[in-house]
Amino acid sequence: MQMRLFRSRQFCLSMVCCMLLYIIVMSTSVLGPMCFQMGLGYSAAESGFIMVPGTLLVAVLSPVFGGLYDRHDMRWMVVILSLVMFLSNFLMFYIDHDTPYLWLVFLGVLRGIGGAIMMPFTAWAVNSVEPRYKSDATSLNNAFRTLASAAGLAVFVGVFDSVAIGSTYLDGACQAFLLISLMSIIMLVLGLFSRKNTAEKVD
Repeated sequence: MQMRLFRSRQFCLSMVCCMLLYIIVMSTSVLGPMCFQMGLGYSAAESGFIMVPGTLLVAVLSPVFGGLYDRHDMRWMVVILSLVMFLSNFLMFYIDHDTPYLWLVFLGVLRGIGGAIMMPFTAWAVNSVEPRYKSDATSLNNAFRTLASAAGLAVFVGVFDSVAIGSTYLDGACQAFLLISLMSIIMLVLGLFSRKNTAEKVD
């Protein structure tokens, strides 16, 4: 892998945003069912039905956002969808046993809207380098986002467990979702520095 690709400012920026997004998406995908089942007492089937609409929305919106990426720069997409991800995870901090089932589904749909930007993020990283380095950029993107999501998931599940030991599973989930929402803010700030995708030389 060509580590010198990190000399490209836009490649570095896109990689960090990709890593943050994958941490957020993978962590919420695992913590969501844990929260619904262990914290709120829903069955596995009920938890699954909460997650399904948002997951389906990712499949529907991914090509739509891909088309928008082709016509616009990444800045507005990163900012708007980071706000959506922040809102959907921050509101999870306030759920309790009286929270309506449909409200949980709605928050899952919001997370699905934010998660649909994963493919444009990958394209942003690959297209920010010269054509001869695209395969290297793809390899680096796959490797780093996988490592980041695994590390992030371990951290947030650790937060969930450590808080739950002294309190409840629901409190642990709420604290973990609060921290995840803060990562969305970091992604938003980084997105402000993105620009129309042009390949940068790294030699």
